[in-house]
Amino acid sequence: MAKINWFPGHMNKAAGQIKSALNQADFVVELRDARAPQASANPLLDELIAEKPRLIVLNKADLADPEQNQAWQRYFTGNGSKVICLSFARKQQQNKQKLLEALQKNFGGQKKKGPKGAEWCRASRGLVIGIPNVGKSTLINSLLGRQKLQTEDRAGVTRQVSLIRLNEGYSLFDSPGMLWPNLEDQDSAARLTLMGSLKDQVVEEEQLLCYLVRELELLYPKLIESHYALPQPGCTELRRLLETIASEVCGEYPVGEGYSLQGEERDVVALDALSSMPYHVELCNAEPAEPYNVELYRVIDSLGHRLQCLAKGGKVDYRRLLSRLLRDFQQGRLGRLSLEHPLGQPHNHSQK
Repeated sequence: MAKINWFPGHMNKAAGQIKSALNQADFVVELRDARAPQASANPLLDELIAEKPRLIVLNKADLADPEQNQAWQRYFTGNGSKVICLSFARKQQQNKQKLLEALQKNFGGQKKKGPKGAEWCRASRGLVIGIPNVGKSTLINSLLGRQKLQTEDRAGVTRQVSLIRLNEGYSLFDSPGMLWPNLEDQDSAARLTLMGSLKDQVVEEEQLLCYLVRELELLYPKLIESHYALPQPGCTELRRLLETIASEVCGEYPVGEGYSLQGEERDVVALDALSSMPYHVELCNAEPAEPYNVELYRVIDSLGHRLQCLAKGGKVDYRRLLSRLLRDFQQGRLGRLSLEHPLGQPHNHSQK
């Protein structure tokens, strides 16, 4: 997979704004995506926050596997972190109350000395931080009970820090979503793209499509086949797969006196490739998004035809198919799914 990276100029500016807001903040509310709590943790934020009291909010928990939500809560609590699972896209009043109770329990009011030595409590100031499109502005709007901050289901909407005063004795700084300049862990980068925290335009469509289908097949076996009612591989599907592999392996390279492999000869080459390399067929005339995984591309081919995401000539239109699958995944139409699991948890499980 070609390297994934996205660090626009406003994020560099945001780092300075966040440092300034941290000097005025009493605590930090760090939002992460419940579907991938590790991938959605910005390592730069740990350096910026330092010893500041922090509450980790695993947002969009309604989209994540409920068993994994509980496992992640146990994981963070076991490491001494304060953590709570919420979803501000739904049941806003219920989640608002849950968050306010957590803020009061963990942070409360701040006592200061008055001009004559008397103590008084001022509103606690918190800084809401996290990666792009994790729900920071939606959280604050929910606490306010109105749409004060602009929100969209895409990365990079909030561009500057703003202070919002609440009625419950708190003031919260909203901050721009911030990534880090060098995304070394490319699996995490791919997960961020799938969740909408990275713009999917920075990744080649076929690469991201392969990654999404492969991860879902690994973590939730047969989910794709059952949800989209894909047919079992039959003669038509196998013929189409043979033709695809033969086309990729043989291309239009001439054999002998100026003719290309055709018909049965192409099938023989494809079958030979399948038998000699049952899991990966290296292409000789193109550089694929990844080694040619026969089962993976069988599922993609079947999906493309089932959902009518086809280009001219009946080939799968990767862009259209990726758009459909991403929408279904991000909106929870495939069910409640998690892309990461805490250490010690099983990596493969069946869809409940």
